[in-house]
Amino acid sequence: MKDNEQNVFEPLSEEPAAAIGGTEAPSAGDPDEGALQAARRDVRLGLVWCLGGVAFSLASYFLASEGGKYWVATGAVVWGAIQALRGAVALLRLRRRRGEHAAFRRTALLSIVAATAIGCLFWFSVRMVSPERAVLLDEEQRVELPALRLRLTVPAGYTAVEYESTPETDEAYAIHRASAANASRGITVEGIEGILRPDSVVVVDEITDYLRGQAEAFLDGGLLGEPERVEIGGIAMMKHRGRVASAPDYVYVFYDVAHDFSLVTLYFSYLASAPDPAVERQVEEQLRTLELY
Repeated sequence: MKDNEQNVFEPLSEEPAAAIGGTEAPSAGDPDEGALQAARRDVRLGLVWCLGGVAFSLASYFLASEGGKYWVATGAVVWGAIQALRGAVALLRLRRRRGEHAAFRRTALLSIVAATAIGCLFWFSVRMVSPERAVLLDEEQRVELPALRLRLTVPAGYTAVEYESTPETDEAYAIHRASAANASRGITVEGIEGILRPDSVVVVDEITDYLRGQAEAFLDGGLLGEPERVEIGGIAMMKHRGRVASAPDYVYVFYDVAHDFSLVTLYFSYLASAPDPAVERQVEEQLRTLELY
């Protein structure tokens, strides 16, 4: 009886945590514990830097005003990728050395997926925020707007002319537009079809106040000088000059023309710190190619 009464509830032996449920948590005395923690920290911080850099680039682009500056966080993404890669390589080496083959395969797969996803996101963000290089044509182009009954020549060295029309509705007149540009200059011809009725205004001299109000509304960066009445190629025009707040490095010059009961505005912009008479003489030479029919 004495033997049976002793050690009835013998304690179970303590097995390593890794042998119970397949967990991989190292014991307190694991010599690789510090290296594992450092590798995981590098991966986490690297991913934060990468994703944060991509998010910052996209946010900077979408929050920038039209024509304004934005930033691409290339340094953050590259540094984060290096740090995450260093951590992933260290983890793979430790897993392999410890014989943790399943964990090695999982880590390798996750590293490939994460690297691919970050690479795609960064490529997408750079493509989105980086403007594509415009193709400039080597020959003159002829702008043709039959609804406004006019033609104009665009010199060589500009992008292909783009046309846009908004049809007339019960609330608005039809608007027709053609534009082209290069790195430092832009040309736009825009007209409101039929806004000048036969029983009202037929020449720009009679609507100088209206044209000044329209110019001030568009040139929200301020007018430069007073409006002028000019005659180019026998066509009477009202000229306004100023800046647009969203593109403060450019000078804009407007020439308004009344033709066939439509109000036509020819917009020219050029990169300059102050109005440049030489550039504006070139602009007015281009205006001599304007044909009204």
